[in-house]
Amino acid sequence: MFVGVFLFSCSDSSINEESKNIAQNIEQRSLTSMYTELINSFEHLSVRGSDGISMLYPDYFGGAYVKDSKMIVFLTKKSNKDFAKEDLSKRIDLNYVSFMECDYSYSELMNLDEWLFDFFTSSENKQLLNTLHVDGWNIDKDKNRIVIKLGDCSSFYINEFKSKVIDSPMIDFVKSRGRLKQQVTYTPGTISVDNHRGASASLGYRVKSSLYSGFLVSGHFANAVNYPVKYKNTSLGICTVVGHSGSVDASFIRYNDGVSVSNTISGPSGNVTLGLGVDIVSETGDVFLSGAHTRTSGAVISTGETIVNDENVMIRQCTSVWYAKSPVGGDSGGICYSANKNVVGLHVGVDEYGYGYYCLANEIHARLKVSRY
Repeated sequence: MFVGVFLFSCSDSSINEESKNIAQNIEQRSLTSMYTELINSFEHLSVRGSDGISMLYPDYFGGAYVKDSKMIVFLTKKSNKDFAKEDLSKRIDLNYVSFMECDYSYSELMNLDEWLFDFFTSSENKQLLNTLHVDGWNIDKDKNRIVIKLGDCSSFYINEFKSKVIDSPMIDFVKSRGRLKQQVTYTPGTISVDNHRGASASLGYRVKSSLYSGFLVSGHFANAVNYPVKYKNTSLGICTVVGHSGSVDASFIRYNDGVSVSNTISGPSGNVTLGLGVDIVSETGDVFLSGAHTRTSGAVISTGETIVNDENVMIRQCTSVWYAKSPVGGDSGGICYSANKNVVGLHVGVDEYGYGYYCLANEIHARLKVSRY
């Protein structure tokens, strides 16, 4: 349990500053809820399957994110703006929206993102991740492009990529921040997946399936079914579903008899009771991490990230975060949550510059067929 002692001055300036911070926090929570509502409105519920969620973005939609006190929504140049705004007004309150134009729809960018993922995960092309120094990519909403992240961003490797993969006006290139470092440790810790591996990682949030209650952990930590997950040599449960591919890095652990995980967790400033909702946080939004070793706050840098980890495994649709304290070994599977105290995902790892990444809770829940409780 964390106990914090707070001292406040009674001056007008400190009261005004406190009021300003409270107002900004309320605004952040409201805009996060509105952004979540918008993105969820595009989900194609009738085709949700074993691969996760399916989205049907309108042709006019080029992406969105929250900035300051507004939501920025991109509309394609060729779209009917009146129709787009009328359709959006049925989804969210347009009084908090500013519009900008873009070249490509988000659906076009997502289709290219999926094509790239399929290309690089095929057995005949996977080696190109290394030979072309591809460390991942993301959908940059401001640029309205997919940005390929190269370890060596020289003109030679850019041209090699265009020659051997694809040459598209929808693609830009930048120098990468290195590959993702998974943060499972092999020393005694909070949880060990089995005795012979001795790996430790973070306890994720609790969920339930149609048959069992349990909790989540990192998929690269609990990477095989029927293995126990332990806390100080006491078995908490058995791994029943593994997700370590596509857009998911999470596994479902079914409780052993007499075991239960609380919704109250340790946050950066004390205990936090998680809500039962799932939020989606856009660029610049606040995110908090509760890992086995690190409790910290941060701001989202980018969304739609495809990352390549140190085992050459690719995970799609991740979110990158710059945290006040960089996560460390053993924080894999840590709980990421929003200013609303709703979960947003599970921590996957960090890159060479210390930026954190998490996979999305809604993708996890769809793949593993679990929900919050």
